[in-house]
Amino acid sequence: MKNEDLIKMVIENSKTLSRLEEKQDNLNSNFDMFRTDIMKEFSDIKENYVTKKEFMPVKSISYGIVGTVLTIVLTALVYTLIL
Repeated sequence: MKNEDLIKMVIENSKTLSRLEEKQDNLNSNFDMFRTDIMKEFSDIKENYVTKKEFMPVKSISYGIVGTVLTIVLTALVYTLIL
């Protein structure tokens, strides 16, 4: 190879390297933005999360209402079968 060819290869490689570095910088900035968005979402979830302890009264009331409705339906069925 001639020196000119080597110089051309070095110039092309340096341009390619420059483009790759630019793409890597873009990817790094996109990754940082993505990570920031995810951390924000997790903090929002953490603030709005209902713990099991807080949910127990709602669960008890719901089970009580469902139990009452089922008892009424079963009582009505038994009453209609007896008469």
